[in-house]
Amino acid sequence: MRWPSQAAVGERILFDALETFDYDGDRIKYTWSQLHNPDRYGGLEYVTGSSAELENSGGVVAIFVPQWPGKYRFELTAEDDDGASRQTIEVVVGWSDGTPFEIRSISFGPFVAEDISYLPEIFARIVQSGANYVDIQTILHMDDARSVEFTDCPSVIKSDSPCHNYSDQDLRRVINLAQEQGLKVLLSVVVVIPDSRAGSRALNPVGWDSWFRNYTDLVVHYAGIAEANEVALLAIGNELSPTHWRSENWNQLIDEVKEVYSGELTYRDNQPVFFPQTPPFPAWDRLEYIGINFLWAATGVSPGHPRRMKDPSVELMIDSLEQRLALLLSPLVENHNKPVLLTAVGPAGWDGVNTDPKTLNCDAEVDNQENVNYVEAVFRIAVESGWVGINATSLQPRRVAWTPEGCNIVWDIRDKPIESLIALWFGASTQGEQ
Repeated sequence: MRWPSQAAVGERILFDALETFDYDGDRIKYTWSQLHNPDRYGGLEYVTGSSAELENSGGVVAIFVPQWPGKYRFELTAEDDDGASRQTIEVVVGWSDGTPFEIRSISFGPFVAEDISYLPEIFARIVQSGANYVDIQTILHMDDARSVEFTDCPSVIKSDSPCHNYSDQDLRRVINLAQEQGLKVLLSVVVVIPDSRAGSRALNPVGWDSWFRNYTDLVVHYAGIAEANEVALLAIGNELSPTHWRSENWNQLIDEVKEVYSGELTYRDNQPVFFPQTPPFPAWDRLEYIGINFLWAATGVSPGHPRRMKDPSVELMIDSLEQRLALLLSPLVENHNKPVLLTAVGPAGWDGVNTDPKTLNCDAEVDNQENVNYVEAVFRIAVESGWVGINATSLQPRRVAWTPEGCNIVWDIRDKPIESLIALWFGASTQGEQ
């Protein structure tokens, strides 16, 4: 048989079995079919979940025109009167003329140990994945949801997990190390509330003006570090939906940030999907990008999509997610006419993650293929929607504070199928993917 091991999106690919023959001279029946990952539970091999349409699938020559990047696996069954033989082939498909994403970012986790000597190797790996940005998160810790003040780093933040955050000196060093590898930096300011199941949506300080004054001072401080170190993009907040009522406070914060920082701004929101009853972020028109943490349930939107669907296909997830998109996000984008940046994409690899991508289910079975299918669905929607970029989560060289000891489900993309997927969609070389 003859076939190309590598190809480009939109290229016409021929699978040729003209040289096959039968010793007895019997007529051979040919059947070409796509194979999906046979080892989805715990397997580490990347195989695309996107369906492929084969032309002439019953002929000696089949034709495949890929619409999306991925590693596609096919099987030829040649059958005569004496039985059947099978052969498996693979084709790695990349973009034909560069990736459609202007911003290609990978987050490497918000909490790091004091020793940062391992970071050059981490940043080099991010570059090899085709990324041109890295998401570096600095954490503002609150003692509880009612507090108006922030602490550098309490001894524990969740379930006796240690807290690690950057000193200003280390933050500057980390930014510079990333830039030395040719990466631009997305610096994200993130609020963490100890042992809060509701996360930052539990925020309810005793004095909102005091809370915002303290929060603004810290964001402006990091904006100054960003300016001095040529950070390209600053996220001024993350999922702070209880604050969306306070337009005056946010506009004051942005005024002060812009006095010290000349780069681009975004905010990392999940409100349009998870909390549609609260107002949208009140200052999108003053930022360069609408930032969306895209961790939406990919089933359960309509009666035809039950919430607890087992192993949904990429195409079914797309159908379900697009219904949410049309209802909750598209009106926001149309109203503000701003480019969309997905500031977080990438659930952990557990069986059932399509139902709750924001959750880490340590009791579930590992299912790296469901992780792949979910991310491929989101990436396809992003391309078709013309969104400007993706921040894939995440590369975590240290156990983060919300990962319990002994949990075999992690967000770390290294050596997982999702890492190969990101590299193809980000336009990295397909060499070595055969």
